[in-house]
Amino acid sequence: MDARGIDMDTLFDEIQPQSRSRQIVEKIRGAIEGGTLRQGDKLPPERDLCVQLGVSRTSLREAMRILEAYGVVEPTRGGGTYVTDKFSENVFEFLGFGKKLSRQNFKYLLNARKILEVGAVEQALGPDGAAQTGGGPDPRSLESLVDEQTKEEDFARLGALDARFHEQLVAMSRNPILAAFYRMIHAILLQGTTQVIAYPPSRRIVLHDHRKIARAFVGRDRKACVRAVCDHLKKTETLIEKYLPKED
Repeated sequence: MDARGIDMDTLFDEIQPQSRSRQIVEKIRGAIEGGTLRQGDKLPPERDLCVQLGVSRTSLREAMRILEAYGVVEPTRGGGTYVTDKFSENVFEFLGFGKKLSRQNFKYLLNARKILEVGAVEQALGPDGAAQTGGGPDPRSLESLVDEQTKEEDFARLGALDARFHEQLVAMSRNPILAAFYRMIHAILLQGTTQVIAYPPSRRIVLHDHRKIARAFVGRDRKACVRAVCDHLKKTETLIEKYLPKED
């Protein structure tokens, strides 16, 4: 016992082997990361999973509670358990932002998105405009996504393509941490952008701006690309202010 009253002989508990529930969590998480399981997939019934994994129902249920808290799976009453992607929603709700963001919080998120996207472009295109080579997406994929957006008529699908365009732009940095942060932010922003893009003026602005960003990036014009990204996000903030329904 030291001067602070701490018994140094019993300071730490014995390290235990990894629990079965944690191993189940890692196995399912690995299947999702590897693409074997995707968002919307239904997991096998509890009995079958227990047999496949060689675990008890107690361990499996504990693992499912952990995965549900992470926002990785979502159980439905009588309908099974599905792979989902509610991590960002859970994080923002935990931080006190709630499930539905206010206009002000949308503006804060747009500012965070600007920092991420500008940083990604600056990393992807060096000061001399030389794009990084190897391991990253094909820059021309940005133009292909704009082509898809031009043909798309479904607004929900258009919103998803908008998210893919910006995610692909950030992925050009070849920095997986930036990409992960962006996905979390845009999953929340999608609440508003999908509503806003449904208005014809918004659609025209988005398509024009995305084309401008894509051309600048493919042309390796770093300054023009950064300027186009900043202009686009400024317009997006104006569109959200104009078209996003006011909070009750």
